[in-house]
Amino acid sequence: MIKSIINKLLVSGSLVLVTCICVIAQTAQVENTSSDWIGAYLNVAGANNLDGVELSTQLTTCGTKEVVLLQFTNHNSYPVQIEWADAIYTKDRKWKHNETQTKEKIVTLKGNEKKEGDCNSQNDENGQLVVEINGIISSDDKFSRFAPSYYVVSNKSN
Repeated sequence: MIKSIINKLLVSGSLVLVTCICVIAQTAQVENTSSDWIGAYLNVAGANNLDGVELSTQLTTCGTKEVVLLQFTNHNSYPVQIEWADAIYTKDRKWKHNETQTKEKIVTLKGNEKKEGDCNSQNDENGQLVVEINGIISSDDKFSRFAPSYYVVSNKSN
């Protein structure tokens, strides 16, 4: 009789444990596959919208490389050209510039257009919207946020 009660308790306890593990694993999976975009720092106040163009970023891994994907959204009704230079703000409050970048990156957006980088666009025209972290900071530095060192939006309607 006592063995029967103990066996029932063990089975019930095991089911509860398995359920908890499944819930935790599912939560972790959701967090790891999250596609949340966060705003880039375009000024000292942390704004991510300048002259009607919003810059958002996403930290992810493409193959074996840790990268920042860039997403530009033009909220204007007219076309714009965006010029920028890659830089990263680290957790130890250092602003690291891409020393190997010889010129500003440029992207043109039509009115109300959005462009974003992804792991498949590294070798096409949107490849500049994929920023390799190790190209800017060493593995010892701790990534905090993408914050371009140069950022200009120009009206291209004229």
